[in-house]
Amino acid sequence: MRRLVLLVPALILAGSFVTAADGDWAYWRGPSATGVGRGDAPLRWNDTDGIRWKTAVPGRGFSSPVVWGDRIFLTTAVPVDAAVARARLVEHRFLVLCYDRKTGQLLWERIARTDTPHESYHPAYGSFASNSPVTDGTHVYAFFGSRGLYAYTLDGRLAWQKELGRLTMFMTFGEGAWTWIEGDTLLVVFDHERDSFLVALDKHTGRERWRAPRQGSTNWSGPYVTTVNGRKQVIVSATRESVGYDLETGKRIWWARGLGQNTIPQLLNVATTRLLRQYCLAYRCL
Repeated sequence: MRRLVLLVPALILAGSFVTAADGDWAYWRGPSATGVGRGDAPLRWNDTDGIRWKTAVPGRGFSSPVVWGDRIFLTTAVPVDAAVARARLVEHRFLVLCYDRKTGQLLWERIARTDTPHESYHPAYGSFASNSPVTDGTHVYAFFGSRGLYAYTLDGRLAWQKELGRLTMFMTFGEGAWTWIEGDTLLVVFDHERDSFLVALDKHTGRERWRAPRQGSTNWSGPYVTTVNGRKQVIVSATRESVGYDLETGKRIWWARGLGQNTIPQLLNVATTRLLRQYCLAYRCL
């Protein structure tokens, strides 16, 4: 079985990956949605230098960890039968793991689902647990794509779960879009080779608030929320077009076409949004 090692450098334990108020890293791209941590970082570190602790993580999972307080949350997928661990389309346990941020001790482990995947993933860059979780400080939300969405309390109690369907990905390259929390709304992009959509859920219950059908195909990019002219927009970059949606209703506000086949990055900030809006106005796509 291939095992990942979770390495925690001194900069995380010192609270450098922080928000201004609480020192948490609650989302794949961090507190500013840029992938940049605040504070001082070690100038040099490796498998031994600058490391407070390290712990083996079972299975294969390329999701990023998220941090809240003294807890680290991570997802992975572990074959049920260790004898066929190198095979992909075999029964797996889809796990949500919680570690102590100070010591690396495993605090709890939950099996979100046991299932046999219907498609494989990219041999170098993929896994069955590539969708990074997100937390709001009361719950951690783990999205396993075709295997569903699961909301746990920080102590590991399952609050709710939701099935969104089965993804059919381009060249079976695997799944991996992240989710986003905005206020009481949890946003999920479900883009693939069939009927794609963006869905807004009540984060407390999983109840669907609205669903916006999307044009395009396989996409590994998740949602990003920003405010333009006092109005919150959900922006998603994708294979055929980037689109801005109204957060409250899911209505398309603008769109811009012309991206390539493999879209993974998100739109980072308001300046990017305004540039795209200007593009749309110029080319009459609004």
